[in-house]
Amino acid sequence: MASITDVMPTALARFSDQGVESSLLPSHAPRRGIDHLVVWLIDGLGYDQVSQALAMGLMPRLQARLQRAPAHIEPLQTVNPSMTPVALASLLTGSDPAAHGLLDQVLYYQGTAVNVFHDDIPDALALATPTIAERAVRLGVHYQAVLEHRILHGPLTGLLHRHTANLSTYIRDSGLAVVLNTCLAESPPGIIYLYSSGIDAVNHRRGVYQAEWQAEIQAIDRHLGDFAGPPGQASWLWITADHGHVPVIRELAYQDLLQQVSWLPPRPAEIGGAISVNVQNMRELEHALDQMKVPIDVVPLSQYLKWGYFGHGDVAPFLSRVGSHLLVPSPGYSWSTKGATQSLCWNHGGSQPAEMTVPWIELRIS
Repeated sequence: MASITDVMPTALARFSDQGVESSLLPSHAPRRGIDHLVVWLIDGLGYDQVSQALAMGLMPRLQARLQRAPAHIEPLQTVNPSMTPVALASLLTGSDPAAHGLLDQVLYYQGTAVNVFHDDIPDALALATPTIAERAVRLGVHYQAVLEHRILHGPLTGLLHRHTANLSTYIRDSGLAVVLNTCLAESPPGIIYLYSSGIDAVNHRRGVYQAEWQAEIQAIDRHLGDFAGPPGQASWLWITADHGHVPVIRELAYQDLLQQVSWLPPRPAEIGGAISVNVQNMRELEHALDQMKVPIDVVPLSQYLKWGYFGHGDVAPFLSRVGSHLLVPSPGYSWSTKGATQSLCWNHGGSQPAEMTVPWIELRIS
């Protein structure tokens, strides 16, 4: 199965002979003669959700387009761990976490936990592989990004888009198609990256398949119907996601564990749905975990590496960013490091198929 790491290298190959065509990504878009290729990353939209939405009749515009060749939908594999910062870095660099070094949302830097969503990111945690923006400049391909305005000045945006010279924003979701259509009309031929996160927020707080999820899915379908380039323009749309979701039975309060084990860090690194720590006293830790009343495995990080976690590449230069062991709760349970519990309805970061399989949809939009 193709991976989200195949998407951007294949997009570059549509505009440059030096781009890398993925033999795994089943694209029907021609190699030449394209005006724009829009890569729309819909945060949290698993392949199973799109399949269910189509079966429920919630996406009539998408359904109608998929019935006309050469449009199609295929499953893609995301990266492990299937967390937003990790997957976005992999999409925008075309490389696995083991190569770019962003191993999760919360990493250690000189012994202190850094949350890449909220904290200042030290230069030492910069991506170790070039982004699509850097590669496009070298190849002479026009590249621009369209992001939500609320994340424009966030640390993760600075990390992923620091080399993006052409960056536009939309204020509210209602303006998403307006801004994209302006880019299609005014920009030179090239790649446009579009990011939206509404379905992810709904999934986390309300869950998948309920009424608000259905409304958000229908909004995505309406946007799809509003995308339009100028007459005579040959533009294509690729839709994918960073991860899917699975239901959460209950959150486990890290604070409860911290009260019993004094040497644990106040803010731990996290790898997917697990806590990552350097173990000083295994017996003390296991005794404290027994009090949590939920089975929690203490797994050496080395075992995860043997299983292929973080993907291909030499992860050794980045191992100081994570702990020696992972505290992995039973499926359906998730750690909370914020003090409050039951803040999530559905979550991601493990290795269940619903989290790891995302859509890849290819359409002509003009």
